[in-house]
Amino acid sequence: MRKKKKILVKKKPLSLNKMVKTKMYMGHTPNEWNPHMQNLILGEKQGYHVIDVVQTLYNLKDVLLFIQESAKQNKKFLFIGTDKVIAPLIKEVANLCKSFYVNNRWFGGMLTNWKTIQQSLVQLKSLKEAEISGQWKFLKKKEILKKKAKLLYLEKNLIGLDGMENLPHIAIIIGQVGVLTAINECKKLGITTITFLDTNCNPILTDWNIPGNDDSYLSNQLILTFIKDSILFGQKEQVKIFEDQKQVIENSKLLKKNNFREETENFKAKKAPIQDLIKKNYNSASNNSSRKFNNTTINKKSYNKFNKYQHKHPNNQQKKYFKYNRFNHKNR
Repeated sequence: MRKKKKILVKKKPLSLNKMVKTKMYMGHTPNEWNPHMQNLILGEKQGYHVIDVVQTLYNLKDVLLFIQESAKQNKKFLFIGTDKVIAPLIKEVANLCKSFYVNNRWFGGMLTNWKTIQQSLVQLKSLKEAEISGQWKFLKKKEILKKKAKLLYLEKNLIGLDGMENLPHIAIIIGQVGVLTAINECKKLGITTITFLDTNCNPILTDWNIPGNDDSYLSNQLILTFIKDSILFGQKEQVKIFEDQKQVIENSKLLKKNNFREETENFKAKKAPIQDLIKKNYNSASNNSSRKFNNTTINKKSYNKFNKYQHKHPNNQQKKYFKYNRFNHKNR
């Protein structure tokens, strides 16, 4: 008997079954809810609110398209989430996307007072370089311990912002209740915010909303993987566009060079017969002149007389020059 071939079917990346398996529909108790989330809640079940997962699916599609287009434009992303359960996940996703993150603690003025944080990042770099080069060997033990403690403190809180020269364009926030100061700072600076909203969150504070359970690890992992894939896809397309632009510029340069060569060759082909005629006439004239010069003889007496007269009367050179020519002509 022949074995039946397996038919591979492409699975859809977004589906309600995946969201239900990760328990994205589970919300908080009715006592903890925010009334602005009323349109995104279906009802109650076993003392908990149930989130409308269909709306999350439609919102997530729009958000992913927005992220993809912004990644094409080479915009910077900042992942924010200070919950201990989600902190390693945020770090992993941000490193894969080549973007920045804050996963331990949000200091007040981290974006609005960006200059002071840049100074602390410079300090972090200098401490790392000093530790690697071995400059701490010449210090005392107390000073070494102080510097190590400072380095650990800065690495915990600011290692995700290392290499960020300017403010980000988009902030992706998980756990809105614990990071309200970050959202207010983004509003002041005009940074677009994308938040994963639970029933105790406020959708008015953010620009793009994804309703769902922000307490479960699996639901956060699912949404962050979708965001990561869209960012990477947009970055790849941005690289392709950059390479295509380079090829177009190189091709235009080659066309200009080829056109210049063709023009020069055509010009030389038209100019060649004219140059040949000029060369023939020039050679004939030069031969005749050489013959005349060789046949002529210079009269030394007339030459000496002219020099004497020029020395005596320097002002009347032009008038007497004609007489000298007549005199010279008669003597020949």
